[in-house]
Amino acid sequence: MTKMLNLDDLAQEQRQLRWKGQVYQMKEMSVDDFIKITKMSESISKDATVAEQMDMAIQLISYSFPEIGVEQLKTLEMPQLNALVDFTMAANEDAEEGAEEGK
Repeated sequence: MTKMLNLDDLAQEQRQLRWKGQVYQMKEMSVDDFIKITKMSESISKDATVAEQMDMAIQLISYSFPEIGVEQLKTLEMPQLNALVDFTMAANEDAEEGAEEGK
C-alpha cells in the first residue's frame, strides 16, 4: 500500500482585504515568513511605546499585504488599523496552530 501526502491539496483559506475600492490578497505564509513575523513580534518589549507598537503593526500588515505601501497604511483610521491587525494576527495564529499540530 502506498501512502501519499499531497501538499498541493492543503490549500489554506484565502484572505482578502477590501480598502478604498481595491481588493488585496493576503500573502500566503511560508515557513520563512512565519519565522520572520515571530521574531518581529518577540522583538517588541513589553515596555514598548505606543508609537513603537503602531510601527510594528504597520510592518506586520505591510508584510502580509505587500501590495499596500507603508505610507498608505499610515493613513488608516485607528478602528481600521485595529480591525486589520486583528485580521492579520488571526491568520498568523492559524498558521502557528498548524505548525504546532505538525510537531
